[in-house]
Amino acid sequence: MENGNYKSSDTNVSTEDWIALNFRAVDSSIVQAVIGDEGYDMLTRVDLEAPEEPDEDDFESEEEYEEAVEEYEEKLEEFENETLHGYPAAWGTMWGCLSTGDIEESLRVSGFVVYDTSGPAEDFGAYLFGVDGGGYNFYAAHWIPLRATICQMRHENGYLQTEAFEAIIQMLAEEQSRCGGDSIEKFTARYLKLEAA
Repeated sequence: MENGNYKSSDTNVSTEDWIALNFRAVDSSIVQAVIGDEGYDMLTRVDLEAPEEPDEDDFESEEEYEEAVEEYEEKLEEFENETLHGYPAAWGTMWGCLSTGDIEESLRVSGFVVYDTSGPAEDFGAYLFGVDGGGYNFYAAHWIPLRATICQMRHENGYLQTEAFEAIIQMLAEEQSRCGGDSIEKFTARYLKLEAA
C-alpha cells in the first residue's frame, strides 16, 4: 500500500468491484482444509493486541498503580476471552491480500479479523482476513470504511491528490448512506476531518 498499488481513487468503480480488483476471495472451508490441524501455527491473528502490563515506576502513588493494575487485569481477561463466532472467521468467505505496508492497520480499524500467514497459508496472501459476524451490512460496516481508510492514507502519503481524494470520499459517503450506514455528512466529516454537520 505504501507504493500506492490499491486501485481506490476511481469514482467509477463501485466498492464491490474495488474488492474484486484488490483482494482474492477464498472460501473459509478451503482455508481450513489447507491449514488443517496446524492452523494456529500458520495463522497468527494480528487484529488483537494484548494489553500492556503497567510498570510501578510509571506511577506517582501506590493507589494510581493499583488502579492501573486493576484496569490491566480487566483488559487482559477480555483479551484472553476474546472468542470468534467461527474459526478462522464466522463468514464463509475470507480474503487474501498480497500487499503489505499499512493494510494491516486499515483492516484492523475497519473491523476485520486479520491473520498474518505462514507455511502453506502464505498462498492466500500476506494477510488473510474475514468478517466474524452476521446479520448486518458488511459493505457499510467494513468494506466502505476500509476503502475510505486506504484512500485517506494514500492521500496523506502523497499518492492521491486532494481533489481525487475528496471526490472518492464523497462517492463512498453516498454508497455508505445507500447501504444504511452513516449519513453523507457524518461519513465525509470523519474522513475529510471536517466538523460534523
